[in-house]
Amino acid sequence: MEPTVFIQWKPSYSVGHSLIDRQHRIVIEVINELYLARRHGYPPGKLAALLKRLDQYTKAHLSFEERLLLENGYPDLPAHLELHRVMKARMAGLAWMGEAMDEEAAQELFDFLKAWWLHHILEEDMKYSEYLRQK
Repeated sequence: MEPTVFIQWKPSYSVGHSLIDRQHRIVIEVINELYLARRHGYPPGKLAALLKRLDQYTKAHLSFEERLLLENGYPDLPAHLELHRVMKARMAGLAWMGEAMDEEAAQELFDFLKAWWLHHILEEDMKYSEYLRQK
């Protein structure tokens, strides 16, 4: 049986900030929508639109997170900003892929998205989670 989601949200992904958690859930929902669209053979235009949506939402979320961390004086902000800068650039480069995504490229895309987001949430964002709770 084919999985209904590519990434299943788990309570352990929560960073303890309701807006950040909601945004993370939306990112995962868009990735899952893109995954299912690819699996069900949606036309390239639909895939391109979903990639663009993911790119735009990723940038909006990362910008929100950056403002929150800046406003709260997060001490590791420069390193966190660099991770975001790299991801924003990578997402901008991926936005065109929907037009010509073969199976290998699709698998690379989904492997990258899953690895990056889960690492970012579970490792990098958890670093500021405790800091924000103490504030």
